[in-house]
Amino acid sequence: MKTKNRILIVLFLMIVLDLVWIAVDTKKNPIGNQIWYRSGELITCRLNPGEYVDNGVAYRINENGFRVNLLAEKDAEKNKTIVCFGDSNTYGSNNQIEDTWPDLLNKQLGDYRIINAGIPGHTATQGLDRFGRDVIKNNPSFVFIFFGINDSILTVVTEKQQYQLKLNPHEKKYPIYKRSVYYRVYLKLKRKLTNYHANVRKQISANADLIVKVSDKQFKENLLEMISILKAKEIQPVLIVFNPMSINSFIKNVNDRKEQIVIFDKRRDVVRSISKKLGIPLIDLEYLFKKNNTNIKKLIHDDGIHLNKAGCKLLADSAYLLIQKLEGGK
Repeated sequence: MKTKNRILIVLFLMIVLDLVWIAVDTKKNPIGNQIWYRSGELITCRLNPGEYVDNGVAYRINENGFRVNLLAEKDAEKNKTIVCFGDSNTYGSNNQIEDTWPDLLNKQLGDYRIINAGIPGHTATQGLDRFGRDVIKNNPSFVFIFFGINDSILTVVTEKQQYQLKLNPHEKKYPIYKRSVYYRVYLKLKRKLTNYHANVRKQISANADLIVKVSDKQFKENLLEMISILKAKEIQPVLIVFNPMSINSFIKNVNDRKEQIVIFDKRRDVVRSISKKLGIPLIDLEYLFKKNNTNIKKLIHDDGIHLNKAGCKLLADSAYLLIQKLEGGK
């Protein structure tokens, strides 16, 4: 009987603590850390201002929807600006702010204000949609363009369908159960123990073909449009070829894995070809990883996709050297 009572007390305390966490999380983050909305036919998102902690990593988002460090106010006084524009690898998913590549670059370039305009999950299509607000409005001298992973990842639904499935853009309330610590633990376990693609295929159609979110043609056109806008404003673009990944970590099916590798290689080549044809400065992370001669698992997180501190430092150091070279040529 005593054992049963103890179990009940423990369960009760766990529920109370979870409810307290939900209340605190709701107050800090009333509709989730991403605000979803329609922009024409595109369903997209921006970051919700506030402070969040996820897996021990602190995220501080300012009123403009940018991830910032505590020195952001001081940096705002600087005359020259660099915008680091991209997805979660620019945002710094799973990295403390001081370990992200924009922040590491900030430490090396004392006379520049560095803006981290990365949004997790974004493709170049969504990037182009917010280009004026997040890039041009800040009147930068240089813009690093770092997209391609989300554009190229295999899925069974289109980009538009996927975001519609994630969250109805007209939905105002963030579901309470999604804030629960136990729900988040459940999601992590589920992702580790299940084959994502196989499960989604089963939900949609047993014979559903995997497709990419954004076509090769659209991806190329998006990058070209960004470059065209920057050149018209006499702003220097810099392209970044996305990093190698440990595909086994997030794609279990062997055939899907082979197809994904081919698609990633083609997308990297698209970025390289644009750079070569238009004479746009390039940072090739695939080349840098190989040149570094280090196991890629030492440069990316266990999720197989995101740059860790060492990977971010590799990118930041290359970006610093490139800026020094470009400035010297002026």
